[in-house]
Amino acid sequence: MDDKTGSTFCVMEEDTTKYESMEQLRPFNSVFQAELLSIQEACLRANKTNQQVKVWSDSESSLHSIASIHTKSPIAQQTQVILLKSANIKLGCTTAVMKRRTY
Repeated sequence: MDDKTGSTFCVMEEDTTKYESMEQLRPFNSVFQAELLSIQEACLRANKTNQQVKVWSDSESSLHSIASIHTKSPIAQQTQVILLKSANIKLGCTTAVMKRRTY
């Protein structure tokens, strides 16, 4: 997205990409907001299925914000509502140097 903030996620089934989404955000949006939006969009898409879905992110700060009852982020709060209504969605953190953690 050439020096612009964007939000992206993909849906993987086994080792196959089933869906990809990429959105350019407004210039005033932060990387933190973009990461939260990616998680939220993945959760919204997962909410439409009855399958168990694992949403992986490398943004530990976004995952902590979603997990916190004290979060002030409207995006994190909206994602909390989605997750409370969707028992089939689990969040996890992954990076190249970090073991996978489930929140």
